Amino acid sequence: MVEEIALDRETDVAMLDAMLRTTRLDGVILSPPVTDHEPVLEKLKAQRIPFIRIAPLTNKHRSPQISADDSAGARAIARHLWGLGHRRIGFIAGPVGHSASHLRQQGFIDELMACGLDRKAVSLAEGDFSFASGMAAGILLLGKKPRVTAIFAANDDMAAGVIAAAARLGVRVPEDLSVAGFDDSPVATLVWPPITTVRQPIVEMAAAAAELLIGEGTAPAKPFGVELIERRSTGVSPEIVREPRDSARPARARKKAVQP
Repeated sequence: MVEEIALDRETDVAMLDAMLRTTRLDGVILSPPVTDHEPVLEKLKAQRIPFIRIAPLTNKHRSPQISADDSAGARAIARHLWGLGHRRIGFIAGPVGHSASHLRQQGFIDELMACGLDRKAVSLAEGDFSFASGMAAGILLLGKKPRVTAIFAANDDMAAGVIAAAARLGVRVPEDLSVAGFDDSPVATLVWPPITTVRQPIVEMAAAAAELLIGEGTAPAKPFGVELIERRSTGVSPEIVREPRDSARPARARKKAVQP
């Protein structure tokens, strides 16, 4: 069975209590942010229910775990935007305490600083992984002066929200603003322009977690690799004088393996 997670710890514990009352659980796979919710972990331990954690940020010794290299993916986005000439960049974080969002933010900022960007040139906004929060954060970031020329959102839904915010404000994507996301979820190719993002091997990760849970697999020695998918939502910074080029861009996405 699949149960949707909440965004607060009390609700997560209440949902687990309800499941324990009505269902005999042989094992549980926990995804962020509940993967780091200590009361949930303690309750599962007390009930002797085995569990696998996806991308935990804290107490990693508590149980077997599966994760993708969120930091490497965010670093790839940072290098991509830097290479396009962007020097005023915004980042939209996911929910507070969400391990993947934390790793993406840290990796992104660290890589930009390694490229030579001043930390103060990165504007931060908060979101909750929803389209609406991405739109609100996008409006906030685009209202800053001088305006950012690129925004990286910690997931694709928020990136889609940024594109909607840009359209509302008359900001062209990617001519005036480059937008990048993370996950390569379906929305990344449903919006226009399609979103440059980072693809995670979701199917492989889910299979590995299930095999670990039933005792037929071993924990991977390192996080699963990710892949940068370049689409039409990112382009050269408007502050760079562009050379004439054919306006028709290739429709096929460009894929780049990401090195840790």
